[in-house]
Amino acid sequence: MSGSAAEPSDAELVEELRKAKVADLLVHTCSLLASLAFGKLAPDLRDLDDARLAIDALKALLPLVPDERRPDLQQVVTNLQLAYVDATKAYDGQFIDKLDQLGFLQKLGVPSSSTI
Repeated sequence: MSGSAAEPSDAELVEELRKAKVADLLVHTCSLLASLAFGKLAPDLRDLDDARLAIDALKALLPLVPDERRPDLQQVVTNLQLAYVDATKAYDGQFIDKLDQLGFLQKLGVPSSSTI
């Protein structure tokens, strides 16, 4: 055998699946969705549609998560929702600033943000 790890056999994979707990997989999936959502809200990687989808998926799974883990995950959902609102406000503000820089607000008769 070489220095790399050997591929598990089909029997080993089946055995691992038999040992897996669905509740644990749900918690792991929720953690992954939360990480993805936070990442999609980062200013340098912002993807609001994907962030919203991840948050909605997390909310949909929340009732299925074991009771002892649900409060922590509910707090994560709340934090994500707040971060999403902040991200949309920042995005909207940047968009308005860009329209102002390009002169579109003046053409529409909207006061410039620098004169407000």
